[in-house]
Amino acid sequence: MDAIPLVDYSMLDDGPYLVANECMHCQARYFDRRSGCAKCGGQDFRSVRIADTGTLRTFTIVLPRDRLRVLEKSAL
Repeated sequence: MDAIPLVDYSMLDDGPYLVANECMHCQARYFDRRSGCAKCGGQDFRSVRIADTGTLRTFTIVLPRDRLRVLEKSAL
């Protein structure tokens, strides 16, 4: 069975990697589809492969609703 990526910007061929939509005017990158660039207002984008290495500056943990309720109750 072939693997299926969970999101559109995750590619599994040639090893896993990410693809971003890059504004052709200011080079801002987005993982979701855009009609306009939030940085410069440009409307032209191209797909670019994201580097395999880099610096993680921030992250978010998204919990299922059930888990969130448990955390809220334990904080009381």
